Order: sequence, then C-alpha cells, then structure tokens
Amino acid sequence: MAVRIQMRRGTTTQWNNADPILNEGEIGYNTTLAAFKVGDGSTIWSELDYYQTAASITPAEVGAIALTEKGAANGVADLDGDKNVITASKVVFEGATANEYETYIQLGAEPAVADTTFTLPTTSGTIALTSDLSAYALLTGATFSGAITINGDLTVTGTTTTIDTQNLQVEDKNIILGYGSTSDAAVDGGGITLTGATNKTFNWVDATDAWTSSEHMNLASGKSYYMNGTLLKDVSETLTNKSISGSNNTLTNIPNNALTNSSITINGSSVSLGGSVSITGLPSQTGNEGKYLTTDGTNASWATVSSYSAPTLGSTTITSGATVTTISGLTLASGVGTTAFTLNATAELRFADTDSSHYVGFKAPGTVSTNRIWTLPSTDGTSGQTLSTNGSGTLSWSTPAAGAAFSEMLLVGC
Repeated sequence: MAVRIQMRRGTTTQWNNADPILNEGEIGYNTTLAAFKVGDGSTIWSELDYYQTAASITPAEVGAIALTEKGAANGVADLDGDKNVITASKVVFEGATANEYETYIQLGAEPAVADTTFTLPTTSGTIALTSDLSAYALLTGATFSGAITINGDLTVTGTTTTIDTQNLQVEDKNIILGYGSTSDAAVDGGGITLTGATNKTFNWVDATDAWTSSEHMNLASGKSYYMNGTLLKDVSETLTNKSISGSNNTLTNIPNNALTNSSITINGSSVSLGGSVSITGLPSQTGNEGKYLTTDGTNASWATVSSYSAPTLGSTTITSGATVTTISGLTLASGVGTTAFTLNATAELRFADTDSSHYVGFKAPGTVSTNRIWTLPSTDGTSGQTLSTNGSGTLSWSTPAAGAAFSEMLLVGC
C-alpha cells in the first residue's frame, strides 16, 4: 500500500493571519507564491525566509553588483583601468541626517578645456569648502560664489584687494596699516577713507605730525575728551594773544596774573581792553547783592556803597514802550501813566489818609468770567443821586424812583 505525505499549506493571507511557529524541520508551503519555508522551532512564520532556487537569486541579495547598475541612475560609480572613479553626474556625501543635506563634488559643464587636478595636502589639517565652490575656480582664480573657510594664514599679493561686502568682521583686535614702512614720510596720508557725496577721511599728515579728520568729531552723550589722562576742560593752558568770540562765554577760576597782555578783546559782548593791560588779583568768589568791585592797586575785592538810599524819580515820566518789572521802595512825586495799569491776582488799589496810617480801596472779585471796564461820568451829580449803568459799561448819575427806599424799619420781638 502506497504512503502519501502532505505538507502544511495555506495562502499568503492565511499564513499571515495565523503566523505560527513551525517545528524544527517542518515545511510550510505558500500556495499563493508557490514557495516554502522551513521552521526552526522558535521563529514565527512572518520572520522566516522563503527558500529560493539559485536562478531566482538577484545579485543584490548576495552582495554582487549587476553590470547594468554600473554608471546607471540609482546605480554605482564605475572604475577604469587606472582605478579612477568614472561617473556621469556627481559624487554625493550623505549628511548626518539621511536625505536632508548632502555635500556634492561635481564637474562643470562640458566640454572641458583641460584636465584639472585638485591635490589634497599630505599633512594633517582641515580644508573646508562650502556651497558650490569648484576646484577649478579655486586654482585658476576664476569667479565663484559661496562661502570659503580657510584654516591657517592667508597671504594675498598684488596691487589692489577688493572686498565687496556689506559688513567686514575682523576678530583681530589690532589692524596694522603701512606694514613694513620705516619712516613717517612713507605713510603720509595713510588712514581710513569713507566715500560718499564727498570723501570723509581720517589720515596721518606728516607735515603737521598729527592725525587729521576732514569732519567734525561729535561725542555721544556722557562722553568727554581727555588730554594725557586729564579731562580737557580741566587742562591748564596759558592764553597768549587769544580772542574769545561768540556770546555767553564764561571764564571761571582765573588765577592771579593769568590774563596779562597788551590787548584783550572779547567779541560778542563788546569788551575791548587795549594798550598795556594787566588784569590781576580778581576775587575768587561772587560778591553779595549791591556790592561793587574795588582795587587797592594790587588786588580787586568786593565793597559796599556807603550811605546808599533808594532813588526818587521825581517828575520823571516813564514813556510809552518802556518796561518796568519791579518797583520797590520807590516814591513817585508826580506819576503820569499813558497806558492801562493792571493789578494782578486781586491786588488792591489803596487810597491812604493824610498820615498814610489807614486807607480805603477797591479790588476785583476772586473770579471774573468776562473782562469789563466801567466808564465814569464826566461831571458830578446832584445831591441824592446814585451811579447807575446802562448795561454796556457806561456809568451815569441818576435819581432813584419814588418808593425805592424804606423810610421806617419795624422790629418785632417777644
């Protein structure tokens, strides 16, 4: 009697749904793919490999490279007989993150005019070429774009070095100009030039032995000029044949014999001292109010005017256009005014008695909403008349109507 052996079998879906563990040496047959797997007693179905014939195995599955992949898209680069890399496109260096940023080495457009060799150094070091800089452009001096990092010293020889950028950043803290010069005359005119509508220069001028600026120097707020460590305004200097011009100029803390010359002129304040002039011994402090300068022949000092009394204008008239801001202790024997006179802030207009011990007067109310001037009548009224207004600021004498006043007063009490 014949014995029939039948292996474990099923479709791809059935195997994937069950995903069993085959016993060691047990065969499982996939009827959908016509392929089988052999179990090892511990690995699930989905992790086992199918057994294949030698003819069905691809070069990639055994680590071989198919001839059709050499130099093809998504293939590999080829080597010639001299072991040179032959590629029709470019060599790509993958970055740390796959398919994010890569580095390329690529030849320029054909046809090439000559062979180009880029020789790497034989000693340790780093060459950093970024962006699309090519070896040809670097070696031949052709124009190229991109950033260049040079780790080491850079020496540029020639007549003119042009840097066409918006900002120049220099890490070095000292910039040397005129390097190699042995005399001041050789560096005459050296410095910095800023071009604009006109050139703005800061240059060394050998003739004056000084740095010279073509423009004003304006310090920021809170900054000052110093001379040999001393604030410029505190630097001592002897003034000889000097002219102080302008207005609102102040000379303070002038020591003895500091202003001595044959002629001193202060323009702007109309002061001119000519001939043999010597201003010495000025007082060091400002005098009190009312004092004047006097001298004993050697030094000047402040003195008080003796027997001083307030002046009296008498019949002097303050004419139109004159301004008097303060009158204190002044007696007007015969005052005449030709314009309006205002007493501010409810000030009183007082009329004193014979010995000026008492007075009567008028003053404005605390609040006035509209300006008003009353015009007095030109003549006196008769006995019993009163001043009345016409409502427009004109006053006149009028007789009160009959019954306007009470002749009796009745007091009622208990």
